[in-house]
Amino acid sequence: VIPVVLQAEGVRNGNLQRNDDFSKDARWYEGIPVIVLEEHYLGCPPASNKSTKVGQIREVKANSDKRRIEAKAVLFNDRFNHDDLERIRAGEKFGGSIGFWAETEPTEPQTWSDGRTYTAIEKNFFGDHFAITPKPACPLDKCGFNVNSKEPDNMTEVTPKVDPAVTPAE
Repeated sequence: VIPVVLQAEGVRNGNLQRNDDFSKDARWYEGIPVIVLEEHYLGCPPASNKSTKVGQIREVKANSDKRRIEAKAVLFNDRFNHDDLERIRAGEKFGGSIGFWAETEPTEPQTWSDGRTYTAIEKNFFGDHFAITPKPACPLDKCGFNVNSKEPDNMTEVTPKVDPAVTPAE
């Protein structure tokens, strides 16, 4: 069981995700699967019922002070090789990307506080999965696995490998 940040306020793929819009829907992320993606498409990975499932999201809560959604990922140890499992247990951070559906409201081009430009605002989120991916839409310093661990100075990154000998869950 490791801490995760599922979503944080900011611009992702040219769309603004505001805390006030996604935090009200945080409870719907409870129980979504953790999957592994080999490919990443525009921040919303093309997950399917055949995606390799390696865990599940639990204890979801909106953190209004940090303007993000936090949770715990219950990972299935038998899905990871020994070395990656040890690195995960040691608190190393690795990329995660939320898969979701949302309504997109177009807007005139605007610039967010971090300098990123957006042309739409996303609202009414519905979470589908949280993916382990080397190319997350949300930067590793804001979202991902072990991002909100008790050791904030540990910025080592890891890209876990799923054990190919394990058959994906049905």
